[in-house]
Amino acid sequence: MSDSHSTAHEPTQLEVDRPRSGLIGVMVLITIGLVAGICVGVNEYFKVILEAEQQKKVFSVVDARLLNLRVEEEQKLTRYQWVDSKHQQVRIPLERARELTLSDYREAAAQPAAPAAAPSAAPAGSAVQPLASGAPATPPAPSAAPPASAKEPKHP
Repeated sequence: MSDSHSTAHEPTQLEVDRPRSGLIGVMVLITIGLVAGICVGVNEYFKVILEAEQQKKVFSVVDARLLNLRVEEEQKLTRYQWVDSKHQQVRIPLERARELTLSDYREAAAQPAAPAAAPSAAPAGSAVQPLASGAPATPPAPSAAPPASAKEPKHP
């Protein structure tokens, strides 16, 4: 008898066919998280690079027309210039215009207010007469007896 046929009495080992679903689920979640993180990272990196390129190529370049406009506006704000010599119109610097305007307002505030103009015609039956002088008008004192036309008839 040979030893090759003696396996009949030995127990056989069975292979485990059950997959480790918990481990597979964790690996799937980790993979999804990594892919999402990489996508977000690449997107943010793209935005930063795009913004830097726009800043460099678009916003930092100053057009010559804009520079000329700024120089022209600065000259208008800081120099005396004729606007229309025929009508004697002159442009003055901004600071000088500000000083003149403020001095005009200060002079106007320092002067007392002009008295109100008196009405040209007094209403009919008015006892108040406008005065020629600047003194305030006072109403006349009431008389002791009313005029004859204002007496009331006596009733019995």
